[in-house]
Amino acid sequence: EGANIWRLGRLHVEGVSGSGLGYLRVANATQSDIDGVWARVENLRLSWKPLNLIFGDVSLIDASAARLRVLRQPNLAPARGGGGPVEFDTNAPAFAIASLELADGVAGPAATFALSGALRTHREALEALHIDLRRLDKDIDSLRVEFANNGALKLDAELRGAPGGTFAYWLQ
Repeated sequence: EGANIWRLGRLHVEGVSGSGLGYLRVANATQSDIDGVWARVENLRLSWKPLNLIFGDVSLIDASAARLRVLRQPNLAPARGGGGPVEFDTNAPAFAIASLELADGVAGPAATFALSGALRTHREALEALHIDLRRLDKDIDSLRVEFANNGALKLDAELRGAPGGTFAYWLQ
């Protein structure tokens, strides 16, 4: 509660239930910078293995949110010098945001997406990534990525965008 998250500003959480030792639910959370709230999340659920942190492994079994609203781009706090990077291995076999709402100006015109995926890193190297991002309010944008690096690189990606869509805006 009230913690600064990297350069993104202050985190405020409400309706915390469950246990920090494996299952955690947050009814509502906001991220604020010097200009106020820039993002809101509803019904965040985390299922994880906290003892794996002892061994430098962030082990998420499942991470999901019913709704993430990005109201505007954040005003990042100044970078601070100091300690080097913290290295963690990451294993997130399932993450999802049922409704990812980007307000007008965040990444182009206002848009609503569904996001799901999985991620695995080892010593800061990406080993596996699965992303499925599809637009919900208009059938004009979708992205699917499958990446694996297990001795041999494998990449399969499909990006679909139409004029007036988010992806077309990014490519302008």
